[in-house]
Amino acid sequence: MSKQERITKKKDFDLLFEQGKQRRKDVISVIFKERDGGGGESRVAFIISRKIKGAVKRNKLKRRLREIYRNSEVKKGIDMLIIAHKGAEDLDFWELKENLEMLLKNAIN
Repeated sequence: MSKQERITKKKDFDLLFEQGKQRRKDVISVIFKERDGGGGESRVAFIISRKIKGAVKRNKLKRRLREIYRNSEVKKGIDMLIIAHKGAEDLDFWELKENLEMLLKNAIN
């Protein structure tokens, strides 16, 4: 994932938390907002709860979410946060994929 596709600045995170719309399915949440101007690449950030014990589990979950996002169709010009809550580490790849794709589809429409 290139640098242009990632959200890295605190002000962008704060703006998403304040003005973004949130959708949740089981243990995955997505907060999204269309960028002013609407053009350019969509940007994303992943937040994995520290309640998921063990860095190895958190990193594995983040890798899975990143791969699902990479293979999905996302409209251009959207900033989004993908948040994994406690319990997400127990889902297998296909359950995660189903949940996240449903949330991403809702974010687009």
